[in-house]
Amino acid sequence: MRIGVKLKLILFISTTILMCILAVGYISFSKSKAGLTTQVRNQLESSGESIGQSLEWFMQRTKNFTSILNKNRLIEGLIIAYESSFFGSSFSPGEDLEIYNKFYEKLDDIYGGRKEAFLNEYELKDILLVSLDSQVIFTAKNSQNKFFLGKNLLNGVYQDTPLKTCYEKALDSESAELFFSGFFFNKVTNLVDAFICGKKLAEFGNPSEGIEKGDEIGVVVVQLNTEIMTNMLTSRTGMGDTGQSYLVGQDNLLRSDFYLNSDKFNAVNSMKNNIKIETDYVQKALAGKKGTIESESVYGEEVLAYYQPFSFMGNKFALVTEKAASEVYESVRSTMIYIITAGGAIFLIVLILALVVTNSILKPIIEAKNILENVSNKLKTSATSLQTVSISLREGADDTSSSVHETVSTMNELSQMVNQNLNNVKKTTTASHEAMNSVDTGKRQTTEVLQAVSEISDKNEMMVQTINKINQKMGDFKSVISNIAEKTNIINDIVSQTKLLSFNASVEAARAGELGKGFAVVAEEVGNLAAASGTASEEIEKLLRESVEQVEKMIVESTGQVDRVKRETLEKIEVGKAKATSCEESLVGIQKQMTFMTDQINEINVASNEQVNGISDISKAMTNLSETSQTTSKIANDTLSYSKDILEKSESLVEISNDLQKLVSGQ
Repeated sequence: MRIGVKLKLILFISTTILMCILAVGYISFSKSKAGLTTQVRNQLESSGESIGQSLEWFMQRTKNFTSILNKNRLIEGLIIAYESSFFGSSFSPGEDLEIYNKFYEKLDDIYGGRKEAFLNEYELKDILLVSLDSQVIFTAKNSQNKFFLGKNLLNGVYQDTPLKTCYEKALDSESAELFFSGFFFNKVTNLVDAFICGKKLAEFGNPSEGIEKGDEIGVVVVQLNTEIMTNMLTSRTGMGDTGQSYLVGQDNLLRSDFYLNSDKFNAVNSMKNNIKIETDYVQKALAGKKGTIESESVYGEEVLAYYQPFSFMGNKFALVTEKAASEVYESVRSTMIYIITAGGAIFLIVLILALVVTNSILKPIIEAKNILENVSNKLKTSATSLQTVSISLREGADDTSSSVHETVSTMNELSQMVNQNLNNVKKTTTASHEAMNSVDTGKRQTTEVLQAVSEISDKNEMMVQTINKINQKMGDFKSVISNIAEKTNIINDIVSQTKLLSFNASVEAARAGELGKGFAVVAEEVGNLAAASGTASEEIEKLLRESVEQVEKMIVESTGQVDRVKRETLEKIEVGKAKATSCEESLVGIQKQMTFMTDQINEINVASNEQVNGISDISKAMTNLSETSQTTSKIANDTLSYSKDILEKSESLVEISNDLQKLVSGQ
């Protein structure tokens, strides 16, 4: 199916606008996304670095506090006092025990304030003092805390935990080196705990207890305050609704809780149920790399994440700060929705304007097409009428030519008859001379005279009949000429109609402008042919009018002469017959009458010669008329050819009109 120019224009304009809107939207989306991505990357990097520094500061501070505590003389006194209370209560190390009693209660009354001061001053979760026999003899947070107090790290519930390993490393070290247990799931507390262990050496001698300066008196174990670490990692500054930071160990298990989906993704659940965080950016951080990446999170959502390695006392971690891509690009989506909405409105407005502009552009074309269609229809009608008139003109010219040929043939026959009459007149003259010569012979030739008179009577009768026939033919010839004159009037009417058609065609061609120039030339040629035909028709009419007048004159003269000759001849014949019986008396009279008859015959001869000349002139006129009819026939044929050409041009105009229709509407 063809598409009209209107639909093409609308499709072109709408497609162009749509492409522009899409291009603007794409560029805006790309630029906004790139800019926003850079901004969020920088924000995440800044937050991640800040959290990493805070976490490093916290861990290092806890290590420093442990080192300070390990050198604190009060800690040394607490180890000695609580160990004395342990053994003074008849407890034996080697297994988990419930050792809190009145002695411990008494010591808590003495040192309770000092213990709390330690925890608050150093922001520690708890401080454990472990004897050289691996028995926990002191807890700073709460002496009634059964999770640690009285537990034996080698043989009790902690024997298979990193806390035992940390204690053993510290106890086995040659100096007061500190060791980190790492984060692990504590089945006793059902929490994730981490400890720093350091061997405590005596700062001064205590002879009553058998302790000298520098002796090993126990191990100081500091429990990290994971709540502070969690608060650092769960800071909401610049995180929005979906931002979060978390710490992952080298075993891909969480060391802190997620802000999102925290019911599943928390340190306890991860380490208890072995729920690993194995995203590509976590793996890169554990491999010692850092950077920003847009990837899929552990729960299947696209995130923008900043990852960096983190290490503490030989333990490697992955510190991740991430934010959901949906939130990151929310403003971009809002902008795109606005752009799409505005673009849709602009598209509708432009589409409406395109319809208005297209209609205004195509309206003159449609009007020109309608005018062209009307002109082509009128031209086709005029060409058909001109073709019909041309055919009629050609048929009239053919009929005229046929009539002229018939008239010429008749005139030839008439000429032959006149020539025959001339011959007869010559014979009559000869006979009259012979008769006059025979007068002298007298009566001997009376019989011959009577016979000659009879022959003269017969010949006269034949002559009269011949002349009558000539007159009749001349009348027929007059009728033919009249018919020709009527045909000439038809030609004049055709010429007038042709001139009118030529004028109308010229007017319509002028209206058609450039498209009508060719048709204007044809119209002008048709007008010229009509003018030439009119001139020829006028000449023919004039010639016919003169011929009719001459024929009428000839008929009148011939009729009068024939009547007179007939009448006189009859009278003479009667006289001749009357006097034939008295030939002798009448010979002189006969001689006179024969002389008179000879004169009359000479006049007839002269008239006949004039008739021959008139007939010759008429033949020439008929020949000219025949040539004129042939010219008229040729003009009619040319007019018919022109009318066919005009009809073809009108059909071409119809095709052009149809092409315009197809161009405009596609139909």
